Amino acid sequence: MSKIKFVFVGVFVIASGLLLILWLMPNPINPPVQRQLAWDSPQTKQLWDRACNDCHSNTTYWPIYAKLPIVSNIIVDHVNEGRKEFNISVPTRKSANNLSNEIEKEILKNKMPLTDYTWLHPAARLSDAEKKALIDGMKITLQNSR
Repeated sequence: MSKIKFVFVGVFVIASGLLLILWLMPNPINPPVQRQLAWDSPQTKQLWDRACNDCHSNTTYWPIYAKLPIVSNIIVDHVNEGRKEFNISVPTRKSANNLSNEIEKEILKNKMPLTDYTWLHPAARLSDAEKKALIDGMKITLQNSR
């Protein structure tokens, strides 16, 4: 076997082993969901899931790259910060109006979803019409879920 083939096979074996280790490592654990919302429409739920759910709920989907050292710390910190600001999975003392106003303000100022999140999740980028639909739907959903 030539040196190039030997190096290629070695790199392939090492990379495959590392990917297998990553795949077998457990994801961060999501806390239990304490509250289920009565969504006003399937569209609001779908928009929420696309753009907000991973950081603002206890049903975060953890991609395989969330297991990488350093990257994992960044992602877990983002999720923890998002949950601290607003977590749809836990009851809150804030009024539905206050919550929906905060959500509206963050979305309209283009602070949410975070830019670095949309780089890796392009589906989370919302058009102006989708932003309006999400804001309007969240107002009704939060009001109905008290």
